[in-house]
Amino acid sequence: MRSARLLRVIRIVRLTAFAVRAAESSREVLEERGLQYALATGAILFVAAAAAVTLFERGNGGNIDSFGDGIWWAAATVTTVGYGDRFPVTPEGRGIAVFLMLLGISLFSFTTANLSAFFVKPQNEEQDGSPTLADVMEQLRRLEAEIVELRLASAASGGQ
Repeated sequence: MRSARLLRVIRIVRLTAFAVRAAESSREVLEERGLQYALATGAILFVAAAAAVTLFERGNGGNIDSFGDGIWWAAATVTTVGYGDRFPVTPEGRGIAVFLMLLGISLFSFTTANLSAFFVKPQNEEQDGSPTLADVMEQLRRLEAEIVELRLASAASGGQ
């Protein structure tokens, strides 16, 4: 009985450690390139688009009659699923739809690029032992100076 409890405690500790590492990695991804600001701005624009399309479509022959319908339509639009059960019919609503489509594509692209950069980064950090351009340029300057010294020494000794 005690060993089963001990195993549960160990399992919980390991799970907690994993969760902490995952949270730190997530925070690093979000903070490193301003992803948290992009996602927050996207969320605000998402809700604003849902509210605006509801405002323009309600009572104008459209099928988006409530804020809930607007949120559903916005979610289907921003994810490019486009179920077709809710759609704008007014010019203003369609303009908002185009904006929301571009927002969705941009946010998904930006998020994907940031996640890719996060996963590629460790490979680049492993190559820290390789010389940088500045290192190579410094070595080139030293070699040029050494060549000049050797030429001067050769000229001083009579070319032998």
